[in-house]
Amino acid sequence: METNPMRSTWSRRSFLSSALIASASVLGLDRIARACELTTDDVLGPYWIANAPYRTVLASPDEPGTRLFIDGRVFASDCSTPLEGTIVDVWHASDEGCYSVVQQCGDEDPFNLRGQMLTAADGTYGYETILPGYYVGRCRHIHLRIVPPTGPILVTQLYFEGDPRIPDDPFASDPDAIHRIIPLTEDEDGSLHGFFDMNLATASSEVDDEADLLPTTDRLYPCFPNPVRASTTIRYQLAHAAGLELAVFDATGRRIRVLDSGAKAAGYYTAVWDGCDERGHPVGSGSYALRLSAPPFRRTGRIVVTR
Repeated sequence: METNPMRSTWSRRSFLSSALIASASVLGLDRIARACELTTDDVLGPYWIANAPYRTVLASPDEPGTRLFIDGRVFASDCSTPLEGTIVDVWHASDEGCYSVVQQCGDEDPFNLRGQMLTAADGTYGYETILPGYYVGRCRHIHLRIVPPTGPILVTQLYFEGDPRIPDDPFASDPDAIHRIIPLTEDEDGSLHGFFDMNLATASSEVDDEADLLPTTDRLYPCFPNPVRASTTIRYQLAHAAGLELAVFDATGRRIRVLDSGAKAAGYYTAVWDGCDERGHPVGSGSYALRLSAPPFRRTGRIVVTR
């Protein structure tokens, strides 16, 4: 069986967690010295796509560009409690400044340079990709969408020290981005390595004002995974208290399963559908509607079941 040298490199480096985090501590003494701060947000941009594949190697083996390895940890707002099971959703431009899926980049993998991963018990995450190229009007940057088990979703961007275009980039030059501009070190094989820790606002953490953790908008997020083989997770948020029903309907409009109901306070919620109806029988393959009703907010999503 043929061995992919890039994947071997990743295996050698990926999640040697204690060594990587120790190195990150040495390289990031300024972060330890300053007061605990939440990671700041940034613009989502037009190119986020739901349901990117779960993987830690984002760039295809023959993708042009300098190979880049990013590692880090995700913490609660106390900057010390690791957040296990947090989704780290990553996407960025190619070496030529092209975004897969929504632009014609000539990729065999439609989700090239995109991927999601879950943090480990100690909050660690890591991925292999290439150094992003310059998109029109922007410096080099990586987009991140961080989904903790509870609390607000963080949308942010990562930048790199020494990039000459940072001063002219309206987002990277914002004072709030200063701690998201990280140094990169060059390895013996010419690849680059960076560390980026994130501190999130979470409902389970101590914060100055608990009201700051409440969502400001109502929203039903795309479920994951979708298509569904066994089960899928649905996240939603309410900016107001409401009587709620979250239910699954078949193609005829018949309600087959209520996933959540009753009076709900403003906050962030998660439900899981195991692909079964109210009697516990697995549903057949096909398209189903996911409907959230929390008057005056109502939203419908689509779930595809494959058996």
